[in-house]
Amino acid sequence: MDRILVKIKIPSIEETYDMFVSPEIQISNLIKIIVPAIIEASNGRYVRSGIELISQCDKQRLLNSSHSLKEYGIGDGAFLMLL
Repeated sequence: MDRILVKIKIPSIEETYDMFVSPEIQISNLIKIIVPAIIEASNGRYVRSGIELISQCDKQRLLNSSHSLKEYGIGDGAFLMLL
């Protein structure tokens, strides 16, 4: 399975992480995968809200949780934000 490298900014803890993800993954599943990883990487500084959203920084838009990264044309080097 192909992977793409994306940057994920987390404003609440003022951190940015690079992650390899599948472009086929639905946004809802992406959130389920990255939130625990961010909690661990931030040594617990990030606290799960349960209503996380992902936005695409360069286009300033929220991503629908039922769509995939590929459907949005998101590829290597994309800059996303976890809200």
